[in-house]
Amino acid sequence: MIEGQIRLKIEDLIMIKSLNMKFYKKQKILLKKIDGSIPELIIDSERIVSESMHEFCQNCELNSGEHVFPFKLKLKYEENGTGTVKGYFYDSVCQIENICVLEGICIAYNSKYSTKKIVSIFDKNEEKCQTDFKIKTNTFLCLFDKTIPYRILLDKLWYIRGDSISVDCFSIVKTSQPVVASVSGKLYQLVIINWPEHNIIKSKLMCISNGFPSNKNRFKLQFRIPMNTGPSITEKEFVVRTVIFFELKLYNGSVLKIKKYLNIGEPYFELPDIENKSFAKGITFSERILEY
Repeated sequence: MIEGQIRLKIEDLIMIKSLNMKFYKKQKILLKKIDGSIPELIIDSERIVSESMHEFCQNCELNSGEHVFPFKLKLKYEENGTGTVKGYFYDSVCQIENICVLEGICIAYNSKYSTKKIVSIFDKNEEKCQTDFKIKTNTFLCLFDKTIPYRILLDKLWYIRGDSISVDCFSIVKTSQPVVASVSGKLYQLVIINWPEHNIIKSKLMCISNGFPSNKNRFKLQFRIPMNTGPSITEKEFVVRTVIFFELKLYNGSVLKIKKYLNIGEPYFELPDIENKSFAKGITFSERILEY
């Protein structure tokens, strides 16, 4: 649900032909493969995926003042995350935009006014903070196998780019002897594009962390999400995800690899209102519930 309002600040009497609000999703994919010194354009596409138009009023006369049209906009249940991804991914330059735009359109008899606002939507994700797994090890004289449950625990469920990530890797049950010798992790961003005639997977290494032991059978890792990390987006044509690949080296010489997906969102900055004009209060209309 998006709550907001359209404000009309009018100095003189005006005849409004129509006042509409349009909500639409816009997608752009640009991918260039760098082969030596000559970039090869693979995908260059921009389109409006879906849109919805709502009418507030038609042929109404408004006096001077500040008129407010409050609304609540219901989003589709299947709506996915929004954001932008730009940068080098292995051997390609990638730019992905998946944004939702809220636009207010006021049409008078002799002029047209419009204003736009980008809406940030977080991707639906059922990833949990913890991942449980089991390590099989040998007992004394290698007579029997013993299974020890382990857990990788994140400090938060959602992150914003620029945040720090604190990870705990520990044994759920107490053991007499340590099992894991060292823990390390690599944070990658993955871009998967499923376009007509193109099925592309690109990755980029963002940062590396080596775990330090806090006590027996417990390791801590620290990551810093770079500011150029894209948000989590899941669409039919493309997927953008951030994942940590953990590598656990055991005392018996074997290596265990675990992957953990992260929920990443884009930071939201609200710009201050710097208008100096003061308007007498006008009409505040009743709130409307709209659907997208």
